[in-house]
Amino acid sequence: MKNDSTLIISCLCVMAATMAFGQEHISIAAREMERARRDGKHVQKPGKCGTAFAVAATASDRPMTAKTMGVERPVLQTQVFSPSGKFVIHYDTTGTNRPALLDGNGVPIPGTHRAYAESAAVAFDRAWSAEIDGLGYVPPPSDILDGGSSAYDVYVIDQAAGMFGETIRDNTPVSTTPNEKSVTWVLIDNDFAGLRTPGIAGLQVTAAHEFFHAIQVGSYGLWTETEFYWYELTAAWMEDVVFGEVNDYVYDVRDFFTSFRTTGFTALNSFWPGYERSVFAHFLSRRFDTSVIKRIWDYIGSQRTIPALRLALAERGVTLEQALGEFAVWNFFTGDRADTVRYYAEGHLYPRQTPLTMATAMGATTTLSYLFSPLSQGHLVFATAGDTLVGILARTDEASGEQQGSIVLSMNDPRLPRQEIVGGWQLGLRAEDPRAWEVEYFSAATRRPTLRTHPRVSPNPWVLSSSRDLVLPVAGEIEDRVSVWLVSAAFEVVNVGEFTPSFVHGALAVRVPAARVAGKIASGTYAVVVRCAGKENFWKLAVVR
Repeated sequence: MKNDSTLIISCLCVMAATMAFGQEHISIAAREMERARRDGKHVQKPGKCGTAFAVAATASDRPMTAKTMGVERPVLQTQVFSPSGKFVIHYDTTGTNRPALLDGNGVPIPGTHRAYAESAAVAFDRAWSAEIDGLGYVPPPSDILDGGSSAYDVYVIDQAAGMFGETIRDNTPVSTTPNEKSVTWVLIDNDFAGLRTPGIAGLQVTAAHEFFHAIQVGSYGLWTETEFYWYELTAAWMEDVVFGEVNDYVYDVRDFFTSFRTTGFTALNSFWPGYERSVFAHFLSRRFDTSVIKRIWDYIGSQRTIPALRLALAERGVTLEQALGEFAVWNFFTGDRADTVRYYAEGHLYPRQTPLTMATAMGATTTLSYLFSPLSQGHLVFATAGDTLVGILARTDEASGEQQGSIVLSMNDPRLPRQEIVGGWQLGLRAEDPRAWEVEYFSAATRRPTLRTHPRVSPNPWVLSSSRDLVLPVAGEIEDRVSVWLVSAAFEVVNVGEFTPSFVHGALAVRVPAARVAGKIASGTYAVVVRCAGKENFWKLAVVR
């Protein structure tokens, strides 16, 4: 057997000891968690993916090989090819590993082992059709004849309690330049009985998830295990792309809205393996389209994850900082506040995002503060008489360590840039480096599921050195062209240009990049003139170069 050395890439599952391949088989994650306990490290009870824990636990100190992990391709009794011939499903007809379909009560049905294998074959074919034929991803490399044929190998075994599946790569890569790409094979559970998504539905999302891992590490490569959060994030997203009727991913994204809070976007540990962040891929694919995720993976072939994100977003005319700021706003519109037309299509299935902190407005000025990790976000809430004011913050820099972000609520505070909301209230950001933050302010009636935003220019003042877009609300249609001018106090007119409106935080608006006027205007007060559908709107704008 060529594969004398292997490395687990992914699994959907809690891990424990089980019987497999005719001998006791201890999962990699279970083994690594026990090792961590012996070393005195805190270990979170595993959730959806024990392998993500195993990757994080071993990334810095030793490789995971067959000699240390004891993983080999199982030898099973028979096989069936998928209708397309692209997959071969290996399974047993007798014994512990024999698969079965489930009845309406979740009980395995005797004599359904072949029907189960054929169902698996159809599920993996659908994954190939969606991910490769539909979305355009590059097929994973062939193992030539390992497993008995050149078809992609899927092995059905009696997994540990709670485990869905695993993708395993050969330790001898097919390429190491510029990153490591490998042949893979997949293990899946033999009945999905007793799981949170049991039976065929669990099998389907496992096929989509694990096959996408095969594409990721086989065709686009793995730079370092510390970036594995992105692999799990997008694999969980892919489940919903291929099998949108199942929604297993919702179990994990609930943690994002209730517990993830200001944890950094790139975190990878036993608490946060990446599944909970699949909402970011849902945001990007909804804000743009599914091809933006594919474009990021194209860049991952030559760039690490964050640079790849920046390059792909730049092609859409958006910076990563702007995307994170808008992502923070989308995360406010979930649960009973969900707007499934303008924000997440399944936002009604997500819980409300838990506020970072709250306060009742007392006196002329009230300040709320919180510590944010790099590339993190959340919202702060002020309760006033008859209304709720919300400050949504995203820390957008990658500098290490936590930084404090504060929102100041006041009636008239001249000490910092601020945005007037309603009833004379003003909200302003206070931070060590305001350029490292994206912030939006809203006024929300406490009994209403949607926010009432005033049609004002934002940010105001517009600090050109911060490179933030100027957002101008418009009253028109999405297909209209919008013309923008700036008029100085001396009545000098600057034609900024024409723009196409888009939905920004649920309202139709245009974004004006700071680069459009850099070098053309001086600091000062300007009138902003916006013409759309034959109508003109005017605002007063302070500009700081």
